Amino acid sequence: MGIQNRDYYRAESTSGGWSMPTGRSMCQNILISTIVVYLLQILITIETPDVRSLIEESSPAQREVLLKMLHENQIEEVNQIANKFHRPRHESLLENWGALQPYKVANGQLWRLVTYAFLHDRNTPWHIVFNMLVLWMFGPVIEELWGRQEFLAFYLTAAVAAGLCHLAFGFAMHDPTGAVGASGALMGVMMVFAIYYPHVPITVFFVLTLEARWMIVLYLIYDAFPILTALGGKGSQSDGIAHAAHLGGLIFGYLYYKLGLKLTGWLPKRGGPSLGQRFTRWMTRPALRVYQNPEGAPERPVERPQYQTPRDLEHKVDVILKKIKDEGEASLTEEERTLLREASRAYKKRNT
Repeated sequence: MGIQNRDYYRAESTSGGWSMPTGRSMCQNILISTIVVYLLQILITIETPDVRSLIEESSPAQREVLLKMLHENQIEEVNQIANKFHRPRHESLLENWGALQPYKVANGQLWRLVTYAFLHDRNTPWHIVFNMLVLWMFGPVIEELWGRQEFLAFYLTAAVAAGLCHLAFGFAMHDPTGAVGASGALMGVMMVFAIYYPHVPITVFFVLTLEARWMIVLYLIYDAFPILTALGGKGSQSDGIAHAAHLGGLIFGYLYYKLGLKLTGWLPKRGGPSLGQRFTRWMTRPALRVYQNPEGAPERPVERPQYQTPRDLEHKVDVILKKIKDEGEASLTEEERTLLREASRAYKKRNT
């Protein structure tokens, strides 16, 4: 493989899009999976009791009784009441199984904290179009930094964190409204993008251009205001947008970066120590001693990597490129970065 085809030889970019190494990226896998699920949402429907309309059209006293019944897991009784007063509605089978429904999650259906992020509003295509556009713009940049596995773990965990915030707000407001969409997880992606690249200009709705950091500030204000007014009793979150989930994704993205988390760091690797062995080593690790360079002593220079032949160099580069693909560019040691620079110079000399 020619050195000009290698990823480290390409110009750096923070503009998003499909700039990952050869092979389908995790962002592409998520995007394709989400589109397939959306098509299945539209095609596969079932008749279900219209509980939503029943609750929305009930008086405050009736609404309180219905919510109490749902909270006490009297779902079948509520369904019978809905069938008596409302015609059954056609609901997507996947939404019925995977949407983020507060009381169903409280009754043990925990998978909904993940599956809802792959579902979107069937009544308008713009919901999924906007979310997948955000994934296409920001996701590949973060995946290239972290690697495929870590990006997937972050995306799914951000979805769970956003879902938990939506549930907490729903229970606090006695609001059983469910949620679908990847917005919460993508807010986490946008947050870490803005932390890494705060000054990158982003065009919002093809009209307004802002730096990434200010775009996040606007989202924080936009999502926090209706939550605070609702909790303060001065309004209600009735605009059909899961603002609490958005805030949950933003907060998780910030904490992930601030705490230096690595979600796949504890996963066992082939040929490596098991999870139990790694936990034992962590518990019995010696106390850390900070080494201070004697005053006036020169810093120890980074040793230049050694290689015997151009073929040996290309083999070492292939190993490093595989590491970048699996674990992200941030996982490279200084010696490995130096070797990539040496390889780049070697190629340039070969072509002069």
